[in-house]
Amino acid sequence: MAKTKFPIKDSEFDAWFNRFQRTFSSKGSKFGVTPKQKSQFRKSWNDWHKWYQAWKKAHAAEQKAWKRASGHRKTAESFIGRYWARIQKSPHNTGQFAWFGIPAARKSSPKSARPKPARKQAPKHEFPWVKPVWNRGGNFTVWVGAGSNGSGRFPSWAKAAILQFRHKGGRWRTIVKGNSWPFIHAIRNGRRGSVDYRAAYVYRNGKHGEWSQTASRSYKKAA
Repeated sequence: MAKTKFPIKDSEFDAWFNRFQRTFSSKGSKFGVTPKQKSQFRKSWNDWHKWYQAWKKAHAAEQKAWKRASGHRKTAESFIGRYWARIQKSPHNTGQFAWFGIPAARKSSPKSARPKPARKQAPKHEFPWVKPVWNRGGNFTVWVGAGSNGSGRFPSWAKAAILQFRHKGGRWRTIVKGNSWPFIHAIRNGRRGSVDYRAAYVYRNGKHGEWSQTASRSYKKAA
């Protein structure tokens, strides 16, 4: 007896289901399918099709919102960055911005020698954001980059990013290192579970920086 084979991707399954539904409705009577059974089957198809289309629209809206939010965050960070050094060096800076990481300005001593300008270095405590999105086809779309959704551009000093994952109770394992995102990570550990992701920027000397916050996601594969 031939075993039923369903397409793995939801988009392919939707097209397959649409065609099967039409064939089943028109030819089912020859195989002993009653009108009531046809009606029940069509309801099953309608339920799938309606909610799958609703998910597609919601997913597209979410992606659009991520892109807009990332752009606005970048604009805000650029605006703040223009005033960061000015506030820090200002003689009026008595610690009003200490909470944000800008210490009070130091009073220069007339006898002290002028300090040598510091070389521009990568921040020690800057790390990328990680955004995993579960696809019911059995994989995660993982965004890595600047911004809370992981879709922003890398800093100029970052050569690439490294992405690691682990299953519950497991050890961290590297799955990709590069500068082209998102990354599609296929999950092969059972039908349901959870997975953690973390990422770090890679400096131009080949070493990586501080690890990001852990992004944990649960998943459940379609039956």
